[in-house]
Amino acid sequence: MVDFPIFCVKAQDLKQRLAKEANGIKLKLSEKVYSWCSESVKFISTTFNEMRKRIEKVPENEEELVDLRDFIKQSKEVTTIEMNALQKEVERHYELLDEFSFMYQIDDITECWYLK
Repeated sequence: MVDFPIFCVKAQDLKQRLAKEANGIKLKLSEKVYSWCSESVKFISTTFNEMRKRIEKVPENEEELVDLRDFIKQSKEVTTIEMNALQKEVERHYELLDEFSFMYQIDDITECWYLK
């Protein structure tokens, strides 16, 4: 005696719809990661440019000199370390995007590497 199933599930359409949805989610997540990377690179670049401008400004009196010294100390001990950590995190996220073969603008990755 042969056992026949009572019912048969045809799941090909369901699998195709789920695969399409999963790819859509992957694309959205990749775009969000890419957007975060681009914004972070711009933030780091702006921060370093503002630091450079502030440090290049010649103090006009002793009070400004003291403020500049404090700013340089803060920049060296805190800001630079935070920006370097953020930059490394951005690099890791770009590597993640590479693993998913996400096509990003070459200028964005170039700008990221110029920060080094």
